[in-house]
Amino acid sequence: MKAAWLCIIIAAFSYSCQSQPSPTFTLTNGDNTIEVSLEDLESLPQVDKQLTGHDKKAHAYHGVLLKDVLELIDVNFEKSNIKGNLTKYILVDALDGYKVIYSVTEVDPQFKDEAVFIAYQADNKSLPEHVGPFQMIVPGEKKHARWIREIKSINVKDIPLANN
Repeated sequence: MKAAWLCIIIAAFSYSCQSQPSPTFTLTNGDNTIEVSLEDLESLPQVDKQLTGHDKKAHAYHGVLLKDVLELIDVNFEKSNIKGNLTKYILVDALDGYKVIYSVTEVDPQFKDEAVFIAYQADNKSLPEHVGPFQMIVPGEKKHARWIREIKSINVKDIPLANN
């Protein structure tokens, strides 16, 4: 009987020790769609910013520039393509259905000093449940309405232009 209980305990422990899949979100630009994992973000240049969060407390956020993430799906931020990005926008969806739009030029350092970034840590810890695993941070905005939590997908789209 003790052997049976020991087997059950060992099986339960080994199941709980299995590595959890890395969190991901979907990234799309036209026909190009990829899944972006935490490991993918960790391989990009990192950003650290001290900002006041939704809770009105100062936090040290850690993550990556949204621009660098968008370059994974061939969004072109070269000076020669500035005109092409003026009619593009970024639609970000959260797990709870919340949606936010940014213009591509808002994340381009040629247009803006304070760069939009995706945080995956605050105060040297993973983002808490109902905030992370990924949160969009928009420094310099008075309201945090576009600091979208629990990012599910990021989709780059073109504004349809009428033919003149």
